[in-house]
Amino acid sequence: MLASLLFFVCTACLVVIPAFIQLFLATHDTNSIEHNQYDIISDAVLMMVLVYLCQIGWMAAVLFSPIRPLIQGLTLILIGTAFLTGLAKISKMGSA
Repeated sequence: MLASLLFFVCTACLVVIPAFIQLFLATHDTNSIEHNQYDIISDAVLMMVLVYLCQIGWMAAVLFSPIRPLIQGLTLILIGTAFLTGLAKISKMGSA
């Protein structure tokens, strides 16, 4: 159950909140005559809330995830990245 909740939090952080931010930025034109200073301040507050929700969601996902699988996953990513970097260096040396 906790894994499903963390999956939905990560999905919200990766998809839903950035989509809301993009939609919000696309629908608001700050150069229009009807857009006064109060609207700009309320838009900025709403944007900060959306961005902070994304960051708090990521912190919650990391905080509540089990430590051992998290470390194993990060180790696997680190080893894979080092391996691919080494292969790229070897490939670059072979083509020169």
